[in-house]
Amino acid sequence: MSNLVVITFADPDEAAKLHDTLQSGQKAGYISLEDMAVITKDEEGEVHVTNEVDRGVKVGAVGGGLLGLLIAGIFFPIGGLVLRCWRCLDRQNGGPRSGHQDDRGC
Repeated sequence: MSNLVVITFADPDEAAKLHDTLQSGQKAGYISLEDMAVITKDEEGEVHVTNEVDRGVKVGAVGGGLLGLLIAGIFFPIGGLVLRCWRCLDRQNGGPRSGHQDDRGC
């Protein structure tokens, strides 16, 4: 079960102290956090968000990218070779493009 906890501070330094305390508690194994963000508002009214991305998101993005490169690196060349062979066989057997000027390499 997940809980959303929001704590407000008048001083950004107090929020930073709690942020550091929660991080050290998570590293020690006392608490489990999926994500944590510190949101501050400056004097001009601009909102700044410091967000920690979950490690699972990083691992998933890198793993998915590498798997995609691997699959593309294997299947795209194989697909190109199959298509090239199929076209050459079609031309040699009197297909619609037999005798075409682009028959080199078949």
